[in-house]
Amino acid sequence: MNMHAEFIDEMSKSEKREIKNRLSVVIEHVLKLNYVQGRIAADNSQCAFNSCASGWKNSAQRERRALGDLFNNHPGLKPELTELLVNEVHRMAVADLQVRYPHVQFPRTRQLSTEEIVGRDVVAMLGR
Repeated sequence: MNMHAEFIDEMSKSEKREIKNRLSVVIEHVLKLNYVQGRIAADNSQCAFNSCASGWKNSAQRERRALGDLFNNHPGLKPELTELLVNEVHRMAVADLQVRYPHVQFPRTRQLSTEEIVGRDVVAMLGR
């Protein structure tokens, strides 16, 4: 393989990892918003200290926008966001959350649609 092809291959792997990482953040935050209760949930469900930069909801929105930007800038990546990938990342996110929140019962199988996870704009961009 020549240097150019290796570079393209590495870029593709990096962008695929970025999809998984951003998707993981969105899924974790959406699950926490839906299932975590108490003070930590209240602190992360709204703007803390008059700053809307923090919180699970705002983080999920930022990651959704970043996914949209990624697909907009690299349309060839759109087919990478499959139901299989969303299910895989969901399983990993639940496993991670279960360790951090052992008293919360997160759903073992995905209950949310892809649109509920990545947002209407990203789904529209994907042509689904």
